[in-house]
Amino acid sequence: ALRLSLEDFSQANGPAVMQKLAHFADGGTKSWHLVLDFDRTLTCANEQGQDFYTWTILESLLPQEMLSGPSRELYQHYRPLELRGELTEALATEWWNKSLRLMQQGGVNLLDVEREFVSRASIRPGVAELFELCQRHNIPTAILSAGVSNVIEIWCQHFGIRPDIVLSTRLDLTDEGLIAG
Repeated sequence: ALRLSLEDFSQANGPAVMQKLAHFADGGTKSWHLVLDFDRTLTCANEQGQDFYTWTILESLLPQEMLSGPSRELYQHYRPLELRGELTEALATEWWNKSLRLMQQGGVNLLDVEREFVSRASIRPGVAELFELCQRHNIPTAILSAGVSNVIEIWCQHFGIRPDIVLSTRLDLTDEGLIAG
């Protein structure tokens, strides 16, 4: 399997990576698939140096008292466990469920997420070209992420990226765009 790191997509290495992928594609694409993470792989810090993730965009739309209180407390409790490699599947599920309930209680609306995320989102240099190359050579593309597919799909549409599939958390929404589950 071909493994590429973030450094491979730097300005200096971008053309070499594209050339390698084109070479592999010329050899036959029937067995090739491109599987990418989303946050901090396809995205990068914006012009203001801000780095946004699908979950932090959702969280940023919480009322201030929820953002500075319960949301911050959840992050301070679970994030160190994650960084130390001690976040079990059960604890990750617990964190996710508590965060989701906060977003429901806080009235986070996906229509607001769309406006907010698109205004602050970024795309890593070379990503659009990478997806175009894969499309030209019929290489299936997948985004596999712990992020939120509703938000990832908004980003893809905004930047003209067309993955074959997005595998991640999908939020259930009310007709008004509020998070229902």
